[in-house]
Amino acid sequence: MNIEYVSAFEIGEDNSLWIIMKDVGRSEFQYVYRVGEGVYWHSQKNGFHYDPKGDVNLAKWFKHMIEMIQSEFGLVMRSSESLDWKNVPLDMQPEVLKKLNDK
Repeated sequence: MNIEYVSAFEIGEDNSLWIIMKDVGRSEFQYVYRVGEGVYWHSQKNGFHYDPKGDVNLAKWFKHMIEMIQSEFGLVMRSSESLDWKNVPLDMQPEVLKKLNDK
């Protein structure tokens, strides 16, 4: 199983969720939309994007994204040494980090 490192979690001004990868990412990431889970790859930002459409339980959706991406691409996601949190509330970070580093 391949390991991919996450460099940042971000909540956009529109409450969109981003998981930004440390490395450029695999070419097949662009096809993540085919799963039909609402997750998209943006090569310019080097990250996965999800719009929770008004649902305020953003930690749940970050965890959903992690599970779906790992399952779809047969990889393990881990936090990079310099993980950045952009607009992610402090109380949400441990919950998301725990899911990211689950074995």
